Amino acid sequence: MGDYLSTPIKNKEVVDGENSQIIFGITEMQGWRKNMEDTCLYDLNIGNNISLFGVFDGHGGIIQYKK
Repeated sequence: MGDYLSTPIKNKEVVDGENSQIIFGITEMQGWRKNMEDTCLYDLNIGNNISLFGVFDGHGGIIQYKK
């Protein structure tokens, strides 16, 4: 499972967004891990008024995708 820090990183990254049908918010915090291992993606209109959201909980690896 990845390496740990002696104290957690408590800084939060916040993203808010909306369109005519959806309002959303995202908050991320690294915590005790040496690297942020979680990520998410969002697209408010992938076509025909369809939105896409994904949350990925990392375990011992790093994903670096953000829209």
